[in-house]
Amino acid sequence: MSHVDEARLHAYLDGELSALGLESPELEEHLTRCTACATQLDEARRVYATAREILSTAAPATPIVPPFEVVLARAAFGNPHAADAQCLDRKPPEHQRFTHLVASQRGRRGALSPSTAVVSVALHALLLGGVVYASMFAPKQADTEAEEMVSFMDIQEQAPEPPKPPEPEPEPPEPEPEAPKPEAPPPVAKGFQELIPPKAPPAEIKQEDANARAVTAADYSGVGEAGGRADGVVGGVKSTDEAPKEDAAPIFTVEETGVKPEIRNLREVQRALERNYPRQYADAGIAGQVTVKFMIDTDGSVPESSVTVLDATNEAFSEAAIKSVSKFRFKPIKYRGEFVRVWATMPITFQPPQ
Repeated sequence: MSHVDEARLHAYLDGELSALGLESPELEEHLTRCTACATQLDEARRVYATAREILSTAAPATPIVPPFEVVLARAAFGNPHAADAQCLDRKPPEHQRFTHLVASQRGRRGALSPSTAVVSVALHALLLGGVVYASMFAPKQADTEAEEMVSFMDIQEQAPEPPKPPEPEPEPPEPEPEAPKPEAPPPVAKGFQELIPPKAPPAEIKQEDANARAVTAADYSGVGEAGGRADGVVGGVKSTDEAPKEDAAPIFTVEETGVKPEIRNLREVQRALERNYPRQYADAGIAGQVTVKFMIDTDGSVPESSVTVLDATNEAFSEAAIKSVSKFRFKPIKYRGEFVRVWATMPITFQPPQ
């Protein structure tokens, strides 16, 4: 607790704190511990005591007020200093009653006498001197202000960072090898087609190409060379529907080429697997795996006729695997400087949708 101010000390001496219920043991305990505040309190008590003594000696004597009847009698006889008994025994004549009242006299003495004025001036001078003395010799509270230490630092301007060297431009990716353009087939000879029955029933019916040339009755007229067509040319190559010319290009294996097949249309492959997933197995949450063998053509496509199922956990997934693998598109495989056809084996896994 800091020093007690002068106003609170005077309120404590006058008993105002007790009247307001603000006096606390903390103030009295502080006065017992703080020498400066205790000295200031004692000085104020001495000033109070001196003022009381002066006031008690300077106070005027209590005037003796005569009874009202005596005042009336004195006024009637015109002698304000007459004895009380004399005024009461004698009765003034009727014409003299209430004619000489003290209040009716013009000459009245002033309320402040010279002696009272001297005492009042002396009392005020004493009070002012006590206040000045208390203010001059009262212990002053030291104003302690928190000092801040400010240190100045010379901030050097940072040198700009050297420009970063330009990043090397990324090397352009190697252009993908172009697939070889298929050679135009030689012209067909002018003639007619022959219908030759197969020696054994085919394992599957060959799908017709919707963009192929439509067959006409003129192709079976029997005029010209056998194996030709009505719109063929003289000296052209003979061909038959049942005995197509086989491709003489060899087919290698992945092990022979040493090139790992790279799928180029992963999103389309994923959609094909989801589309061809057997519905009843997908709803039941049953997975399956099929191992297939297929041929990657020189342009990266997979002919559906080349897909063969080697192993399957369920036959229901075999057909789905064949349809899905035919949608695969691989990066053409180059071997010995040429794009070649390659046999590949791959497991196809069907996972039920989450």
